[in-house]
Amino acid sequence: MLPEEHYPKVSKANELLQALFPEGLTFLKLPYRQEWAESESRLERIGKLGLEAAFTEIAGRDHLEQVRRTHAVYGEVLGITKPNPLAQAPERAEKVRAVRRTMNHYVLNVLAVLDEDDKESVEMVRRALQPIDEFRAANNARRSSNNSEADETDPSVPSVPGPEVVVPSNPSAPGAAVPISVRPAPSDSPN
Repeated sequence: MLPEEHYPKVSKANELLQALFPEGLTFLKLPYRQEWAESESRLERIGKLGLEAAFTEIAGRDHLEQVRRTHAVYGEVLGITKPNPLAQAPERAEKVRAVRRTMNHYVLNVLAVLDEDDKESVEMVRRALQPIDEFRAANNARRSSNNSEADETDPSVPSVPGPEVVVPSNPSAPGAAVPISVRPAPSDSPN
């Protein structure tokens, strides 16, 4: 933080921070629509509380205009402030299916080199498939946090889950077939 005695605008900047971001920037981690709504409320607060002059003095008029402009574009992209024709494109479903086919092909090729008796092979497969598993976990978390916003689901995109691939951490254990998920099998998880 800059010392106030050398930079007189620091106290005004701190006042703005408290007025606009009393809980910090944690709202930036919310699902996109909620994040946009939080940003919208802060922009409205600037006007209601008469903070435009202070904001302009500290950051410049161009900065506030740019924030408002990009916020408006963000609302359009999300389909909040006006319908987004790209989100409704009929070919979207086919593109999603093509990506899924490509991912399935990748998973099958990775599994083709798996030697269940070779720990290095198992670890290589686990690392190769981990990004898919992480994406699914993040996507599931995002979907569950957006349950109240049912209008976000696009009925033209099938919600068919792709195959999960689980590689056991101990492939030589009795009965250790290649289960299906990159996450360690339940018996392998630390307690």
